[in-house]
Amino acid sequence: MEADVICNANADRARWLRERQKGIGGSDAPAILNVPGCWGSQQQIYLDKTEGEISDEPMPPYVEFGHLCERFVLDKIAAEVCGTAQLDGNLYRSRERPWQLCTLDGLIREGSQVTPTEVKSTAYEEKYAGQVPDDVYAQVQHQIATLGVPAIYVGVVYRVSMNWNWKLIERSDEFIGDVLIPQEEEFWRLVTERDPVGLTVTASESCTKALAKLNGYNDELPPRELGAEADDWADEIVALREFIKEKTEEMDLLKNKLRAKIGDRSMGVMPSNRYFRYKEQHRKSFTVKANTTRPLLGPYGKEV
Repeated sequence: MEADVICNANADRARWLRERQKGIGGSDAPAILNVPGCWGSQQQIYLDKTEGEISDEPMPPYVEFGHLCERFVLDKIAAEVCGTAQLDGNLYRSRERPWQLCTLDGLIREGSQVTPTEVKSTAYEEKYAGQVPDDVYAQVQHQIATLGVPAIYVGVVYRVSMNWNWKLIERSDEFIGDVLIPQEEEFWRLVTERDPVGLTVTASESCTKALAKLNGYNDELPPRELGAEADDWADEIVALREFIKEKTEEMDLLKNKLRAKIGDRSMGVMPSNRYFRYKEQHRKSFTVKANTTRPLLGPYGKEV
């Protein structure tokens, strides 16, 4: 492998967390490449790399379950390819691109050949039907580029059915050279230059929360000139607000038609055997704690 071992996540988790801040890891790659439906955003990854504090919150149960399954999946793959398996957990750094990092779950040895292995767990079995999901593919190609290897095994265990599966993902020089490295290099340049303005903006909740944290609030600074494109955005926001209002009124009318049709019953059944029903809910009273928000107001004084 064309990479050096920095530390081991299982032996020294605190150091592993610190070292991960110094580069781009495999789990960062899908968000940096803006893979649809992936966790995170460029803004959130940027904050993770530039903030001084390192969060070491307890793993969610599904993540902990995934770690517990690593040995099981590795042994299953090894048995099918007539090899042997071992857990890894090392954090590797590319010799060619020191900002490129990855942590391996395990290794499969087949004679003199050693193949890195990534293990996943998911509740959504259909996500892996037919091919590896785009976010996993981006992560694995990042690992392949970091390590300089020809392929990586990907094993997955399904948390509902408890079935499992595996695939061999081969190196794609086209994807690595044309997509992965250029976008990761540009992202890392923005990180090192502390320039979040150049990050790609998405509609994700992760992006929204990270922008709120990234952007300061200083009344003493003059307004920033936004450029002509902001006028276009403002017009689009107004048009979309009117469209949403119109569609919301249409939906409210349909809901009231259903309420009137159901009448004094708790449920109404359709010829298709689908139904609408009432569900009684009881909520305890509560007091909202004092807080400060900063809604974005548009050119007509309404919240965007």
